[in-house]
Amino acid sequence: MHDHNTINYHQGFVFRNVECLQHLERDLQKIIDVAHHSWASDLKELITSWMHKRKELIAEGISCFTPVEIGDFISTVSSILERAWKEWAIDQSRYFSGDERALIFRLERYNQNYFEWVKDFSIPTTNNLSERSLRFVKTKDKVSGQFQSIEYASYFAAIRTYLETCARNGINEFTALLRLTQGTPFTLEEILGEA
Repeated sequence: MHDHNTINYHQGFVFRNVECLQHLERDLQKIIDVAHHSWASDLKELITSWMHKRKELIAEGISCFTPVEIGDFISTVSSILERAWKEWAIDQSRYFSGDERALIFRLERYNQNYFEWVKDFSIPTTNNLSERSLRFVKTKDKVSGQFQSIEYASYFAAIRTYLETCARNGINEFTALLRLTQGTPFTLEEILGEA
């Protein structure tokens, strides 16, 4: 999951990007705030309501929308985007109109990337958890000295992965670090318990 559509940073992987809804919602909010175009409000409301429906279905043990529901969603998105072009065309001389045009174009061209979460409930709607996990690396990268070599970067990654895995499974990071420095790190079985 990414905040853009087509870039594959590593040629060793073959995948299709899925767009983060948090980034889309921010872009739509900018259009709402600057242009006051109703299409952006309607699309944002549609996404929010369907994410809510999806959460409810997941809580009930249901793993997907019906094909009819998916068709209705895609059809509604298409009609909103038709309106988007009309609203943009009337008011394209204002500030931010280029960004609005680019967003409408991306939504049409990469429709599947943006809305794959409607078809497949195993796909998360945002990549916020991944971005939070990477924040430590970005901070370290900006600090004077950075990573002196790939070897030291891999040490950093291994330690952060261990600590974050412990924290996400209810183990205090200080306790995890203490055990690591004593040479008795938590094992995977201890971390995951009965999972």
